[in-house]
Amino acid sequence: MTNKKTLVAACAIIIGLAGCAEFKDAGRSIGHGTRDAAKSVGHGTRDAAKAVGHGTARVWDEATADGEGGGE
Repeated sequence: MTNKKTLVAACAIIIGLAGCAEFKDAGRSIGHGTRDAAKSVGHGTRDAAKAVGHGTARVWDEATADGEGGGE
């Protein structure tokens, strides 16, 4: 009787550990996917802000070069 209980307990522990590994792998996959998506959004936002900044600077430089802008 004791051997059966020990065997059942050992099987339960092994199955439990295998389940934990699967959860850990799923969590890692979700985490990496989230990280990569956030990184892509951040880089896109950064690039868009730079493009707007450079475009605004160019327009400002052209407007002030003609002597018509800025109130200076």
